[in-house]
Amino acid sequence: AGSLTVRPHTMATGTQTAQAGAQPLAGFVGYLVYVPPGCVGARRCPLVVVLHPAYATAQEMLETQQPVADQAGMLLLAPEAEDKDYFSDSNTKPDSKQIDAALKQVLATYAVDGDKVALVGGKGRSSAPNYALALGCTGVDVFSRVASLSAWITFFITPESFPCLDKQRPQNTKAQYYLTGGLSEFMF
Repeated sequence: AGSLTVRPHTMATGTQTAQAGAQPLAGFVGYLVYVPPGCVGARRCPLVVVLHPAYATAQEMLETQQPVADQAGMLLLAPEAEDKDYFSDSNTKPDSKQIDAALKQVLATYAVDGDKVALVGGKGRSSAPNYALALGCTGVDVFSRVASLSAWITFFITPESFPCLDKQRPQNTKAQYYLTGGLSEFMF
């Protein structure tokens, strides 16, 4: 995954969230923002970026997470993969650049708690959990929590491939990582 330039701690300048409900993010095809009723107004709410699994859409991911967002009082940003089937970074499909720009816009538009920005990657056998982990590792000063929900990812995880998970290596982050894969669950 590419590097992120967004810095939620300093870029969370939105002071008012205007309306509740799902709404398209201006300038981003397929990107959606969901605002629960409890986050309308000046209250700064956590933000969770939810990456859809393969063969799903941002809309479907948003619909499955709305009840959780309503209960927990958190905004959701649901990006749509450039490929429509999976998230990746290439010269023709720069998902990390789009996500970076979308995060900047959300932080400037909505009342977001810049210390509580999380990233969740899909579910099941999909690239979204891998992409979330890779993006979370390159954005160690962006996300306070990273969850990778996959049925197979844990077999490929090593501190060499994902240095942010190496407990022996000093990190400039307080991010927490949660990985699940079939019968295995890990928290870092």
